[in-house]
Amino acid sequence: MAATSINLKSMISIIKHSDLWLKGELLPRYQRLQYREQRLLLLTAILLPVVVIVFGLLLPLQEYKEGLVDEVKSVQQLALEAEQLALTLKQKALNGGDNDFRTGNLLSIVEQLARQTNVRRFMTRIQPHFLAANNDQQLKVKLKNVPYADAVRFTNELALMRLNLVRIKINAGAGKGVVNLQLLVGN
Repeated sequence: MAATSINLKSMISIIKHSDLWLKGELLPRYQRLQYREQRLLLLTAILLPVVVIVFGLLLPLQEYKEGLVDEVKSVQQLALEAEQLALTLKQKALNGGDNDFRTGNLLSIVEQLARQTNVRRFMTRIQPHFLAANNDQQLKVKLKNVPYADAVRFTNELALMRLNLVRIKINAGAGKGVVNLQLLVGN
């Protein structure tokens, strides 16, 4: 309580001194100015706080708000893209289209990818090949007279499934635009 009364007394003292300074020094100086100078000083006294508030407070707040709005828009765009990706993945999972076939064995994975890419009818050979050193399973796959575009799509799908394409051999087929393809596929 004593500290509050001391602070109050010091505040009253400061107000008295500033009142004496205003009446004793500032007011006589102001009155000695010409009429135009007095009006200019009053205009400055009114406009300066407005300018400080506008340029020091309002404009930076406006820029900050615009930055936040832009950030919200970019986050909303990312959220929309994530929702679209989730819907696409969910739809693929329901359709059984681009599932992760890694739960099955290598033969069933290659068979299913061959059916999806329409190259199964061109397969002449699928032969398992085991490596004794590390017990990895590999398949030798041969396709004869397959359209080049289908062969490329099939090998691309194998790569997308993260299967190891150990060896690829492509030869010209019997007709135009067809190839013979030999693959050694591992997991």
